[in-house]
Amino acid sequence: MHATLLSSIVDTLGKDAFSGALMRWLYSSVPFDGFVVLGYPNSGELIVFHDGAPGVDSVSCNSIYRGGMWLFSPLHLHAKQGGQGFFHISDIIGSNFETSRFYNSYYNEVGIKDHVAYICQNGEGEAIVVSLERSHDLPLYSKEEIKWLSDWQPMVTSLLRRHWAGLENQNGIEKDLYENAKVQVRKLVYDKKLTPREEDALLAILKGLPNKLVARELGISVETVKVYCTKIMRKFGVNSRAELFASVLKQIVSSN
Repeated sequence: MHATLLSSIVDTLGKDAFSGALMRWLYSSVPFDGFVVLGYPNSGELIVFHDGAPGVDSVSCNSIYRGGMWLFSPLHLHAKQGGQGFFHISDIIGSNFETSRFYNSYYNEVGIKDHVAYICQNGEGEAIVVSLERSHDLPLYSKEEIKWLSDWQPMVTSLLRRHWAGLENQNGIEKDLYENAKVQVRKLVYDKKLTPREEDALLAILKGLPNKLVARELGISVETVKVYCTKIMRKFGVNSRAELFASVLKQIVSSN
């Protein structure tokens, strides 16, 4: 059966049935209850190629993620930095996954217990991400399951690269949502009366960068970054980066 399912993937290359065939093949060896295929073109606009689960033709992509949370997703940030291959979420976030800011702001909110993904760089800054999610109804991925998925990474990424070429030509681009997220951040910058450099610092902070990397990105000292952070948090009326992150996210999501 496994070989038959693998053959069906090859037969569906370039066709609408490809994502479903890929999902069924992976599920035949490693069960999951969430399967999402996303595209991150170099223009930065989110593409949802497939969002479903085994036994379900299609489900509505999570509104929290599509509403703006994807901009802060560790997978998105890792992909935009050139990351590729097979990853368990802890490979990107670290061993303290369940205490991370993104876990508390998103995974815990929507009921995702564990998460693995394939990231395929498609050239010119484009990336395709295949996410296999587990809710609390399933156990954590075992070492054996992770090894099996990892061993098939060259095959999976090769299929993805052959099926999707030139993400800008695909349908389903979420331009309105992406543009709205940018508008909401600009609106916050205006409403909170942030200076241009404070705006730069805010955008770097929202990427999850520590002070040293914010300083490097902006070409300033770490002490200056700390001053900007203090001023930004005061203007937002918050006491920590976590509260700042939540405040910005709430504005983006509530506007959709």
